[in-house]
Amino acid sequence: MVVMIILSMAFAFVIPEINNFFSSNAANRKNRFDGIIADAYKKAAETDAPVVVWGTEGSDIIHIEKKNYELKNDIFSIIVNGKNPKGIKYYFFVYPDGIMDSVQIVLDNGRKLESSPLLLHFKSL
Repeated sequence: MVVMIILSMAFAFVIPEINNFFSSNAANRKNRFDGIIADAYKKAAETDAPVVVWGTEGSDIIHIEKKNYELKNDIFSIIVNGKNPKGIKYYFFVYPDGIMDSVQIVLDNGRKLESSPLLLHFKSL
């Protein structure tokens, strides 16, 4: 009986911490993508030209020009403007007027991210 009480108390403290851990990881992924898009938009605004964001499915690296951004999860699949890219490379654009292509990303851990093209940020699904 004493063991059950101790385990119950332990779970009461551990379960909220586990939930916070997974929630913060999802927020971190979303924030990472938001940061990448913000950098792309900054470059687009500076050059007054669209900036290409690209990568390879199965990789955790996203490229903007010569700069590489490392994600913590591989991109399992991606849909750009409602279509699957041909091959394993994907491309999408961020434009200087504050618009970007529509992007839906599935990470290797099953998490989904979807862009809000007119707001230039990602949301976790």
